[in-house]
Amino acid sequence: MNRYTPDNRYGEQSNGANVKQTLFHYSNRRLVLGSYVLAFFLVSWLTFGSLRHLLLEVDDANTFRDNLAISVNFEYFFQPEQKTLGSGRPVAELVKLTVFTLWGNNPAAFHLTVVVLHTLASLLLTVTTYRLGANIELSLLSGALMLVNVTHFRAVQWISAMDYPLALAFALCALICYQQKQHCPGVVWQLGFYICYGLGLLSHVAVIVVWPLCVHLSWVSRIGSGLRHHLLLGAISVMAIVGAFTYTAKSTTTWSALREHSFATLISGTVDMAEAILWLAGRLVSTAHWLAFPVHLKQSWEPALGAAALLFVGWLVIKRNSVVSSWSFFTIISLVPFAPVTLIHTGISRYLYLSTAGFSVLLAWSMQRVGLFAESKRRYLGKGLVAAAFALVLTLSYISLKKAEAVSKFASGKQYFATLDMPTAYNQFRSAINRAPQMIPLNEAYLYMTFASLLHGEDYQADLTEALHVVPADPNLRALRGASLSLLSDSVR
Repeated sequence: MNRYTPDNRYGEQSNGANVKQTLFHYSNRRLVLGSYVLAFFLVSWLTFGSLRHLLLEVDDANTFRDNLAISVNFEYFFQPEQKTLGSGRPVAELVKLTVFTLWGNNPAAFHLTVVVLHTLASLLLTVTTYRLGANIELSLLSGALMLVNVTHFRAVQWISAMDYPLALAFALCALICYQQKQHCPGVVWQLGFYICYGLGLLSHVAVIVVWPLCVHLSWVSRIGSGLRHHLLLGAISVMAIVGAFTYTAKSTTTWSALREHSFATLISGTVDMAEAILWLAGRLVSTAHWLAFPVHLKQSWEPALGAAALLFVGWLVIKRNSVVSSWSFFTIISLVPFAPVTLIHTGISRYLYLSTAGFSVLLAWSMQRVGLFAESKRRYLGKGLVAAAFALVLTLSYISLKKAEAVSKFASGKQYFATLDMPTAYNQFRSAINRAPQMIPLNEAYLYMTFASLLHGEDYQADLTEALHVVPADPNLRALRGASLSLLSDSVR
């Protein structure tokens, strides 16, 4: 029997024999799964429920403008060059339009929709990991770690990044169908695979990574339908890419990356891509469940960390004897589509959403393996170690994700400042500073906030005094202080 079927939950081999994979006993699986799902939604609400209070960023506001324009004339939906956001992701745009139809341009409704999609994608990761051959414990850990992963926080906090959890959800559904069709004759599961894969591609073209993953599954576990199936899958993928680029406006980040980095020579292009992938891989580890530095800054050591991570993950790929190999491969290939845009855009959090799914499985596997090793040395030590480690990760993730909300509030403040809504802009900057000043460009936040107070006709002196106390060397704030003093009635000063 294929070791990746649901009837065999070992998934690894040691000296030619199956080894036990779980630390805990799961006698009543229905009770375990029911409790898991309830706890899952509870953690999701406690962690992300506050996002309903977030407002809009610049692309969110553009999405709302497109929603209004489409509601007046639906033909606008098919005019990417006219739309404010010509993303080339029609399924994702239809989901946003559906939310608008039900609740209007309500930021809370959109933010909660993103939270629901992220929660669903994390639960689907649990199911997919189990269906591909992992034991129940590893599967449950993987989905939980994906839910509270910090690296991809922008994909959950940003309305316009709804495309990423939606695309991953479709990709995981496609993988479930792909595995299931091996055990259920007929066309139902195969048709389900193509439908989910197509919807995923139309949500975000990066879902094309499912194609090489299917090839890898055929190699590592003999799941697949042969060369004809993979050729058909390749043809669908190519057509989807061509369609997506055709439907994408030339003003988007995607086209900007292609124009700015045309890779005139193969050598320079390879070096640029390699550096981008190393940075992406490093960020997977450096912000996995913690925030130790401002995410808008690229740390000099992150590429080296990424190189070490890729070496380890590559080693897991070539092991070829466990489901971990497939998720390791998925983690690596999910970085590739985003390397070009990473070269021109430092806000890479959302670009790592797909890769964090694979990384969450690898982290769960690592925790489980350490626990099993400790259990072999002393009874109950492994159980306690894994439980404590998971509780620590959950706590750190919660704290870090709350701190990360400051980043979204800062970006939202700039949007409202640009539209001259100074009271709202001021409140957003103040909230960001109070929540996590170490996570944002503090001098810039203080400058915006002080100007918002000034332009609204409020007493800005207290804010300016506070700003100079916190960042006394900032030249813009010092210049503002000088201009302020020159306008005072006291001629001596």
